[in-house]
Amino acid sequence: MKIKKILFALALLLGLTSCGVNGTGSGVSSGEGPSSEIINSGENSNSSECENGVCGGDLELNLDAINEYLATDSYWADLKVKGDEVALIPFTHINGPRNEWNFFAIVHFQKKVGSYYRYQVTYLSCTCRSSQVNYWQTMYVELTRPSTLDEVKLKKLTFDYDGTGDYLAGFWGDSGVTHPIDNSDYNVYYEDIKTGFIPFLVGKTYAELSSYDGAEIDGQVFDDTVFGIDPTEFEEDMAGVMFRGEQVRLDHFGGASVSTNNMLRVIIALMEYHGANNL
Repeated sequence: MKIKKILFALALLLGLTSCGVNGTGSGVSSGEGPSSEIINSGENSNSSECENGVCGGDLELNLDAINEYLATDSYWADLKVKGDEVALIPFTHINGPRNEWNFFAIVHFQKKVGSYYRYQVTYLSCTCRSSQVNYWQTMYVELTRPSTLDEVKLKKLTFDYDGTGDYLAGFWGDSGVTHPIDNSDYNVYYEDIKTGFIPFLVGKTYAELSSYDGAEIDGQVFDDTVFGIDPTEFEEDMAGVMFRGEQVRLDHFGGASVSTNNMLRVIIALMEYHGANNL
């Protein structure tokens, strides 16, 4: 019995050694995973010191360094991640009281699939909540690849399952309830936005989506918004928006200014990034 225990211990030790686990934090050995030179830095990997938000390790965490790593590291290339760049795209965030601030969204997945691109984009929309629940959200988007930006079409938009229906590629992080602009008794939930508002956006081009500009309020015109839109200007579009089986004006969802308007603005910003980099 003792001999069996000794042999088992030796086998376990050899196995750990072959995987590059040596107790110093040096990480996974070459060929078994991401480069240990990049992911960990030996003795410094357990350092408690932080500089510019980076704790431990000596990898310079900026977009250029990350994208160079994704493009050159053999492990990620084998996983077909090579060429997928991480990007920050600017957009003008709008809050409930209609104050606007410069902000950004994070593109952390982009992949060419035939004649279109798939994206995952994470951004902060609702800011009216406590900071303890101020969650970001991720949208899954598919965009076509025509010859010009104006012709780029929104092929798919979801905050849950992707186009295959097999993978949960999105996440809804906004508040669970918002209020229509007409102050009706109805509250607008994510499922209402999913079934009534998002289908209105899907299938439209950049030229169409970027034309939605809201009303002038206190001397300020709000571009790329759905509240206060003149129904005579987009009369045909108004008839295509449904709320629980009833036709409503597009700006019925405009009172949900944080969710719907920031969604529209991030889509437009993503389309502009797409037009500049992936057509």
